[in-house]
Amino acid sequence: MRTLYTIASDLGGPGIGTTSFNAAAGLHRAKHLASLACLRNVQTEIDGEKITEIPFYRDGWRRFVPDKFFFSMKNKRFDKGVQKLLKNSEETFDTMHAWNSQATEAVKLAKKMGVKIVIDRASTHINTQTKILAEAHEHRGLHYRPLSKVIDRCLQDYDLADRIVVPSQHAWQSFIDEGVDEAKLVINPFGFDIPEGLKPVSQEKRDPFRVLFVGQVGVRKGVLDILEAWDDLKLKKAELIIVGGLEKSAERVFQRWFDRGDVFFTGFSADVFEHMANAHVFCFPSLEEGSALVTYEAMAHGLPMIVTAQAGSVAEYGKSALFVPPGDPKAIGAAIKKLYNDSELSSAIGHLGRQRVEDYTWKAYGERTAKLHEELAGSSSSPDSAG
Repeated sequence: MRTLYTIASDLGGPGIGTTSFNAAAGLHRAKHLASLACLRNVQTEIDGEKITEIPFYRDGWRRFVPDKFFFSMKNKRFDKGVQKLLKNSEETFDTMHAWNSQATEAVKLAKKMGVKIVIDRASTHINTQTKILAEAHEHRGLHYRPLSKVIDRCLQDYDLADRIVVPSQHAWQSFIDEGVDEAKLVINPFGFDIPEGLKPVSQEKRDPFRVLFVGQVGVRKGVLDILEAWDDLKLKKAELIIVGGLEKSAERVFQRWFDRGDVFFTGFSADVFEHMANAHVFCFPSLEEGSALVTYEAMAHGLPMIVTAQAGSVAEYGKSALFVPPGDPKAIGAAIKKLYNDSELSSAIGHLGRQRVEDYTWKAYGERTAKLHEELAGSSSSPDSAG
């Protein structure tokens, strides 16, 4: 079996670069990876001769265009590069793995060549995502305008796909709700390799009590809901730490929390682990997500989590996390207060979270990816869920 894997990102880089590398590494170890296309290769495990780089230079001019347009242009160029690879390759591929909307025209070409297609979708169905985010932005007095071309490419990918991979039950359900054939869908949760020597945080009394959020600071991940909950709580000797880059389009709605003595916006941080080691609670009440990698990291640190089902965490309801409804500051505040007042409960939840995430390694994620392609190449009519 021979697979072409494509990812319009830095292979082995942060975020999706890490996720895609571990999927491709699973195919490589199973001896299925024939060729790989990426923006740039920053890993060493996969043989360099198998990798085609399709660079997209981002410095300088990127700051002058909205992110949506930047990523659209990047994907258009990447798509052309993958088409060229398919046309010129001496390889005959059995399967192709592409991330949603990144290589739609190349996927069409591969499909005509008889290649079976796996589409990776790291979030909910594009229609679900668009609806949730449009309503959430409107609620905050902000305008949300997705690119119609991106939506169209996503929908074309779903139609072309033989299998669509999603990372959580919540994401899976969004496709079912949109009428996608269940036989196409496969759940493959992400992973995290706990570094040797990483000890769970202590829930012993430490001042100040710190609640931590890590992620893009905007509407989508529920940061405004945390801040509103925090205002109502008025906890003594407590701090709210917001780690992540601030969305320019939403900056004005966050301004009233700037320059506060109990709320700290750190901006992007290269050392998230240090923030987690100094926190008591991790709060991530996302409105829309696939399966946020940062929740795996928080669980590895033994941090009790407050999350929504929409965050796509692998935590178990009522055991390894406290779950709250999306867009509900009162529920978030009640959960924070519960953990603030009960260190034993915090310790128990954090302990169960650490145990839970130990089962979700990147190696296992890669192995499930390889198994999926094996089944698809063999024309399995009833693919097992990898979740």
